[in-house]
Amino acid sequence: MRVCIVHSPNLIKLTISKRLRNLDAVVCLLSRHAERTQMIEDWNARAKDATKDAGESLTRLAKPSSMVTGRMGCPVAVNGAPDCKAGADKLCQSKGYKEGKSLDTDAAEKCSPKVFIPGRQREPGDCKTENYVTRALCQ
Repeated sequence: MRVCIVHSPNLIKLTISKRLRNLDAVVCLLSRHAERTQMIEDWNARAKDATKDAGESLTRLAKPSSMVTGRMGCPVAVNGAPDCKAGADKLCQSKGYKEGKSLDTDAAEKCSPKVFIPGRQREPGDCKTENYVTRALCQ
């Protein structure tokens, strides 16, 4: 005995309509998935950049450095102020390092021998202030 299944045209239309709606839902889900994937990739790229920047900062901090003491003059800059960065660099280079930052400075007044003549009045320009780096952090 054979069993025949008869489909009504309305049932076929309903099935096709349901499948199309399901297909629309799948397309919508896929597009949302693509948006979320792109968003996650953007976050990962930003996190990678932030990690790289933090690593570079830590590398700069982790470079071996040493504190040295000595006495190196600070040359006078174009504007007339002492350039103690150059003095710190020279102090560090004299100890075998590449560069440095001054931690302590000292100042002394250097005068012409004329100042010590008894009875002579001191004049502007007889003495000048010299600055020195006495301690530096070297790298």
